[in-house]
Amino acid sequence: MYFVESGVVEIVATDGITIYSVLYGGSFFGETGLFFKSRRNATVRSKTVTTCYKLTKYDFKRELASHSVDYDKMSEEFLRLKQQNERRNKAIDTNLANAKDPGKKLNKIIIVNPEDIDECKTVYDFLRT
Repeated sequence: MYFVESGVVEIVATDGITIYSVLYGGSFFGETGLFFKSRRNATVRSKTVTTCYKLTKYDFKRELASHSVDYDKMSEEFLRLKQQNERRNKAIDTNLANAKDPGKKLNKIIIVNPEDIDECKTVYDFLRT
């Protein structure tokens, strides 16, 4: 698990293009691997010079053992966060797929390809009237 002290990082889908989230100082990522023993499901890339702190599984367990912590309650909160992130990521993926499908309404209002910007501006102007 990593904690962002300063800087900006992006949580990116495995396609290397889709940005699921942008995190700033005070944020964290990598909790899924720490709590759920699952492989990473996204990539993190730095947008600026970034300082992060790493919390290893060993250090995490050592800290839990030395403090009175309700691990079950903590796990429930991280499970809730994991499910929330999965719903957000799925919605982003669905919306991107719909934006690329010419038969979908979202395709008419979202710029999918920067080369289509002039056509999209025309549609946007039409929708505003």
